[in-house]
Amino acid sequence: MADLNGINSENMSAAIRAKIYSGILRTQLEPELTAMNYVDMITSFPDGESWEDVEIGNGTVHDYKEGNAITYDGIDIGTRPFEINNYKYSGHYVTDKFVQDSYLSGQITSKIPAIQARALMADLEAKIWALQSKVQTAGDSNEVDGYRLRYAAGYVDGTADAFGTITPEDVSYGITALDDLGYTGPKVMIVPTFQQHLIPKKCLSAALTHNKAWEGIVREGAMSGTKFAFNIMGVDVYTSSFLPKIASEAIKPHEGSTAKTLTNAFPALLFANMPERRPFRMAWRKMPKFEGKWNMDLQREEFVTVCRYGLGVGDSKNLVVMVCSGPKTTIA
Repeated sequence: MADLNGINSENMSAAIRAKIYSGILRTQLEPELTAMNYVDMITSFPDGESWEDVEIGNGTVHDYKEGNAITYDGIDIGTRPFEINNYKYSGHYVTDKFVQDSYLSGQITSKIPAIQARALMADLEAKIWALQSKVQTAGDSNEVDGYRLRYAAGYVDGTADAFGTITPEDVSYGITALDDLGYTGPKVMIVPTFQQHLIPKKCLSAALTHNKAWEGIVREGAMSGTKFAFNIMGVDVYTSSFLPKIASEAIKPHEGSTAKTLTNAFPALLFANMPERRPFRMAWRKMPKFEGKWNMDLQREEFVTVCRYGLGVGDSKNLVVMVCSGPKTTIA
């Protein structure tokens, strides 16, 4: 019989931790943030929390006839309202007892500024993409000069029986619409992550380019917060986990008159990345600022990050929205 009188795992279980935790505190995986690359940032504005931006109109052209007097037109001057409409904070505390007792307290406390900043920026990301609902009217084609700027994805070879998946024809139509409306700058497309699976699966692979020669730069991002998927017909396509869910929308494809209702769908956004002509605008009134203090009454350290900013609609014609499928979309 084995001798169990010494120090061993059988009779000294209280001295052995049932679960062993590593000494490294890992942060959860977070999706990349991209929206801040695609807003027109307002940097010069007055005091207060709302104002009117002044905007100059286009020039006019007339036919000239010899002997007739020249007609002189005025220049249209318009305004667009803008408001500082978001005041956000992220606050957390760490008790003194926890600091005394936990071997991870130092790591946790040191990560709080980054965690709070990330939470605020992720919230901002979602709010920027949600502006599409203010730029356009849901369930409407939002037609401008004969082009539908909001339509259901899935138009293939003259039919619309593949609703929900973005096709090269959908992208080609959107590019043509923006070009014809004067937005000739480089095009960018933001799609829900599920489309990264559906597009290669259902579209001709010849329409997709993965830019392998530049994969190290393009895929990982030359700028912080870019998640490149592929290129369709010259348009760089990026995926985002922050596009707003569309509960239900009856919408037509870019051609044809038959609408179908997509439930639990998402918008894919196509626009020209032209400074001062982007569809979204933003202004910081207070950049994220981190502060901390000791609460003597509650015996804890308190930390808060506060920011204040405004979001608004930019050039409303510079946006094509394709209503497309997510992993739980139903189509009727």
